[in-house]
Amino acid sequence: MRSEITSQVEALWDKRATAKYLGVSVKTLDRWLAERRGPRGRKVGVQVRYHPTDVQAFLESCATVGGGAAT
Repeated sequence: MRSEITSQVEALWDKRATAKYLGVSVKTLDRWLAERRGPRGRKVGVQVRYHPTDVQAFLESCATVGGGAAT
């Protein structure tokens, strides 16, 4: 049981990894968290962690730029 919980926590990304994946600074990620924007964070002790599927869902929810069909 303990190893199952450990593997679930290890699957979560820290702020640095999440910010790097999104191409933003950790400071931006912190601001989004305070404003309840951005990907959903999970509190693990005093740390905030992000599940990769939550980060991907956030990206998919963002508006696309352009998006028009090529003519």
